[in-house]
Amino acid sequence: MSMEDKLGELLLDWDKRRQQGEEVSADTICEDCPELVPTLRRHIAELKATDWMFEPDDDEDDDFLSLPDFQTALIHRDDTAEISTSLSFDEFLTFRTVV
Repeated sequence: MSMEDKLGELLLDWDKRRQQGEEVSADTICEDCPELVPTLRRHIAELKATDWMFEPDDDEDDDFLSLPDFQTALIHRDDTAEISTSLSFDEFLTFRTVV
């Protein structure tokens, strides 16, 4: 088994134990392969740094589901951007060629 495969198995074991509520150190997991302890520590720290992504979002303003739907956006649209014109298409073409 390669070092990468062994490291992957150790990380999976660490994650499985962690999900069960058991905090295990890299030293404990790597008792039979102490040469992998520094690398495993680094990978565990990197995984722990991503924990914030799995925490529930308490701020409803940034929640995707709390954003207005398309119908609500249509009701509250800004009508000031609409420009009305009484030019026909032919008049527009004539005006365009004059300018």
